[in-house]
Amino acid sequence: VVAGHGAAFGAQAVANVLHGYARLTKCGLALSLVPLEPLGAAARRLAGAMEPQHVSNSLWAYATFGASPGRATLDALEAAAARTARSMDPQAVANVLWSYATLGEAPTRATLDALEAAAARTARSSNAQDVANVLWSYATLGEAPARATLDALEAAVARTAQSMLPQHVANALWSYATLGEAPARATYDALEAAAARTAESMVPQAVANVLWSHATLGEAPARATLEALEAAV
Repeated sequence: VVAGHGAAFGAQAVANVLHGYARLTKCGLALSLVPLEPLGAAARRLAGAMEPQHVSNSLWAYATFGASPGRATLDALEAAAARTARSMDPQAVANVLWSYATLGEAPTRATLDALEAAAARTARSSNAQDVANVLWSYATLGEAPARATLDALEAAVARTAQSMLPQHVANALWSYATLGEAPARATYDALEAAAARTAESMVPQAVANVLWSHATLGEAPARATLEALEAAV
């Protein structure tokens, strides 16, 4: 169906189809059954008409596939990301940055700057997953944002730490340690409290990342937090 009608798709349709197939692959659909070539051609053709959510969904899909769409499609989607960044909501910003980091494809400096401005703008309304993903993306890309952006993200971390899930806590701490940017004491304490609260549900890799982050930042956690993390090992 996609191969036969891809040329008739609009921007929203191709983004929705990509997103749908990506969710199906997370449920076990073989990647070989995804019509990547016609979808890539449609994404290239329609990127110029995409709205922020379309761009976010398309890039997230390719990152979830674990398959780059190729240089031409990436360039078209990147131009769309730069064009729409100022209108992106927190989840769209986080998903676009996460997608680039997951694909191992850093966008150009101009696009990164546009996305960073969006990250700083939306940090105040970001939820726990959004802010953890944004930090993880910058750390994975090896691109520390400007001080003002880090400050805005840190305020979001402090605000959302109490609702973070185990992976969010591990990702946030790992990101600060990887970037070599220790958060303020109040933020660190909020993350430590979140680590203690969620330790029993952490997978081994998350526990390891939390302990590594504390050691790398030179901040020994409180005895209660250490005991919670030890119990999770």
